[in-house]
Amino acid sequence: MATARTPIDAFIAERKHDLEARQAFDVEACFARLSEEAPAAEPHLLDLSHLFQKAGDIASAVRCCELLIKMRPGMQAGYYRLSKIYIETQQTHRAVNILRDGILSCRGHANAREIESLVRDYINLACVETDADMIDWPAVLRAPEVAGRPIPDAIRVTMVKDEADIVYFSLRSSYLAGIRQYVIADNASRDATKAEIQRFAADHPDCAVLIVDDLILAYYQAEKTNALMHLGAQYFSMTGEPVRWVFVVDGDEYFYFVKPGYDLLEILRVAEEKQAEMLAFMWSTAAPEHVYSDLPAGYDPREMFPVISGFRFAAVTKVAVRYSPTVYIEMGAHFASKCTEEPEKILLMPAYGAMMMHSPMRSVAQAYKKILNGGKALQAASKLHAAQGAHWRKQFDTYKAEGVASLRNNLLDFIKRNKQQANWIRMRVS
Repeated sequence: MATARTPIDAFIAERKHDLEARQAFDVEACFARLSEEAPAAEPHLLDLSHLFQKAGDIASAVRCCELLIKMRPGMQAGYYRLSKIYIETQQTHRAVNILRDGILSCRGHANAREIESLVRDYINLACVETDADMIDWPAVLRAPEVAGRPIPDAIRVTMVKDEADIVYFSLRSSYLAGIRQYVIADNASRDATKAEIQRFAADHPDCAVLIVDDLILAYYQAEKTNALMHLGAQYFSMTGEPVRWVFVVDGDEYFYFVKPGYDLLEILRVAEEKQAEMLAFMWSTAAPEHVYSDLPAGYDPREMFPVISGFRFAAVTKVAVRYSPTVYIEMGAHFASKCTEEPEKILLMPAYGAMMMHSPMRSVAQAYKKILNGGKALQAASKLHAAQGAHWRKQFDTYKAEGVASLRNNLLDFIKRNKQQANWIRMRVS
């Protein structure tokens, strides 16, 4: 039996038709009617917001969301939709504020997944907002050169495969930042990756390096990361202090600092003082200036990859977490669930001069290994949703169709994007 149509339903249907047909109507009278007939109008407000925005009336799109938030202050949807409008209209500061308001208002009302979606976007945009305040920071970025003070209660968790050209530098970067305990899973590398890890351990006898032979080809990154985190927490707690902080850092990632001589120990002291549960690093990319067929042995990434993007247009963070048996680090460590729902317990690393640099595409030879390894690992991971690792799946399919030329094109596109983003940042902050 069909549900009877109410007068407000008919009114809203007319307004939707007007918006789709670009026909003028009395917007103020429309909002007066919507306000009068709440909550009957509530289910239609998100649709109306989309239609107003599509028609170019951003102010009315915002009003729809604000009305929904007023009607249902504990519902996630209004805050989430309003933040998207602000993001799309480049009003980052307003987006950060509305996400923060949403997180605080939805606690105890929305489910955990809905609140986490707000937290995820909040940390990404809040890092961007903090990052934008650092005028010309790419000019003063530097990898640490002097060993930071040792952190007795932190571990680094890493999974690697065929990263021999950069993994030593990556590990050395963490050492200089103060990390002394490592859990590293080598996924059947065919190059000198494992030998480079062993060389790092031998060169740094004050470190404890636990190497795990990962024999599972399939790309279950999140599951493996969490297993390694718990292994490390149990293993290193046997002989030292209980593990309090976990840094998940890939073999092609490394720390950069704006302030010379700055180390993680001081940041973690602040984290303890603020009772923080999560650290959010801006995840920036570093690219070469030119397309290299291969890279020379023993190159310095600081010199080889000078094209540094301030951040991606789609902001992405990398998180470290306070260890607990229940926290779950998601794929890529871009977010951690079951960690915190309180913005004040998330430390934004750009504010403390610490960044996470990423060099995923370095040469044609390295791109060949990465795309083939990633494609095969995703093919073997039958339990993963097809949307996970979508960019690697696409590049793998392109390689199979076009061959080596696609690798050179992928690297060239990566360099161009980084140059555009770097230039955009300089214009944005000038």
